[in-house]
Amino acid sequence: MKIALSFLIPIYNVEKFLPKCLSSVLNQNEPRCKYEIIMFDDQSKDNTFEIAKDFQSQYPDIVKAFQNPVNRGPAFSLNRSWEKSKHEYIFVLHADNELIDGSLSLLIDYISSEGYQQGIVFGDIEYIDSSNNVFGSWSGKHLGQGHLSNANLIKNYIDKDGSRFRPLQFIIDRKSMEKAGQWSEKYFLEDYDFTVRHLCTTEFHRVDQQIVRFRDRPESHGHQPQIHADSQMDVIEQYAEILQNKSGINPKVFYTNTLCRIILMF
Repeated sequence: MKIALSFLIPIYNVEKFLPKCLSSVLNQNEPRCKYEIIMFDDQSKDNTFEIAKDFQSQYPDIVKAFQNPVNRGPAFSLNRSWEKSKHEYIFVLHADNELIDGSLSLLIDYISSEGYQQGIVFGDIEYIDSSNNVFGSWSGKHLGQGHLSNANLIKNYIDKDGSRFRPLQFIIDRKSMEKAGQWSEKYFLEDYDFTVRHLCTTEFHRVDQQIVRFRDRPESHGHQPQIHADSQMDVIEQYAEILQNKSGINPKVFYTNTLCRIILMF
């Protein structure tokens, strides 16, 4: 089965990490996959956009680099990348992360199997620091393998101790994306809203392998609870009723758990 795939990579002040990210995609040896890489730079203050344009000149049939006219945030960049994409499947990859060798083949194996019809496919994570040192990992074995229960995923995503469900980088088919919608540009923590919304509408699948190296950086959005705490509560308020219908969990639990998570972040 041939797969046509668009990588969406929002970029901003990642000159140190972008070459590793792009090389991790370009070095995937998978003849079943035709892909494009679409980047939107959010007015970086370093050489990020110049690096993106250099890769575009080296791989003009694969890499496309664009720049926002003004700084608008990662959701804006992701949405513009989505609008430029043309393939049936979308891979969301942040520019400070990397694909593990062979992970694209694992994902295509699953998408080509009888167990997959549509939805998000994610895998496990290896954590690295700013110097590329491995310092930990995350496994979703407790969630199951293959086609998963959204009710169980909701329980694990909106838990009080921090998410036990981490679809940080993933593949999604275009129809599922169109049904649930793009990234909300009104929230600072756009991936939280995106995940909660898709838990309400989209099927999820897990591959039982590490797929991505996730770079933990102190300056990232996830380490700024004073900025995104309100966004998390707003998202829960917006989707509480649908989440209850999907999971059978009392909405009070969502609010309490979210507040506990925010407190733990400070």
